[in-house]
Amino acid sequence: MKRILWVGKAAESGEAGDEIYDRKMIAALRALGHSVSHVAPRRVSAVRELANLVRGVPHYRSRYQTRHNVDLVRQASRECEVAICSWEPFDMLACQLDCPTIPILHNVSSSALPAAFPNSLIAKALAGRAESWERLAYSSGRFHAIGVLSLADRDRLQQLAPHANVVHLPPGLPPVVPLAADAVFRSDIIVSGTYDWRPKRRDIIAFAREYAASGARWPVYADKLPNEAAVLLSPRLLGALTADAAIRIGMVPDRFVAGHKLKVGSYIAANAIPLSMVDIWSELGEGPDDPLVRRLSSISEIGNHVRALEAIPADTLRGRWLEFQAKTAEKFSWERSAASLSQLVASA
Repeated sequence: MKRILWVGKAAESGEAGDEIYDRKMIAALRALGHSVSHVAPRRVSAVRELANLVRGVPHYRSRYQTRHNVDLVRQASRECEVAICSWEPFDMLACQLDCPTIPILHNVSSSALPAAFPNSLIAKALAGRAESWERLAYSSGRFHAIGVLSLADRDRLQQLAPHANVVHLPPGLPPVVPLAADAVFRSDIIVSGTYDWRPKRRDIIAFAREYAASGARWPVYADKLPNEAAVLLSPRLLGALTADAAIRIGMVPDRFVAGHKLKVGSYIAANAIPLSMVDIWSELGEGPDDPLVRRLSSISEIGNHVRALEAIPADTLRGRWLEFQAKTAEKFSWERSAASLSQLVASA
């Protein structure tokens, strides 16, 4: 077993995806017998971040690149055998360490930035600079391996750094809620998650506007929505639902392919069929025509999806759903990802 340094984001709400990933993976590594210590680099001021950008530090890395943070992680690493830097803003700090190091990228910046801000010239420029850094850093041979959370990011990284050892370390599902034997499909729409990040806030408000304008009458269950979205959707309390009683719909309102991995998993575990504005079925290994995982091109298509599900006999839908749910839970588990990471640690 190894002494591991985990360089991760400082805890804030505890509900954000990056915090959940770190917490679950650290716990799973400890369950395997590893000793894991955690250190959180300090985010710089807006003035310092701008100064970092001006002098050429890539975006996101510019928020943490200081002598203090370099010294912090280097000092902490002296007590450990392997370092894991979880979150791409820390990969520049990871290059400063002397011990075997494994960065885990929650997203690949050069892809995520233009996807999240598709009409922004600034985002395009920042993505270009990030890509230059990614090609240099990930091809350098400096890292023992590089972890990614999605298959799309794995493919992207293999383009940027063809000789890097890229390993898929996806987040796991929460415990699956057993479905009642008499459960049927209900056209309730669940919208869960956090919306502090501007692109997510933008897209949930866009979804709410289109949903309200469409005249749809299917009930929406949500909490912690931005005020404008809450006014438009008039959501019922998410806590009022019992996840075992019915198969429902879990809406992914994001219109960019990044940052919804945990949300999709939580929907599946809670018997909610994911419905998305972007491609999620390729990550799950399902075909685009599967009625259980479907991409929308507009909110007006929700009705077609609901009617297609209502047309499936209840017994058939339950059986197909339980098969899909079990397969997904086996493929995406914290224990499985931690075991893969543990093998990398052991070989470092």
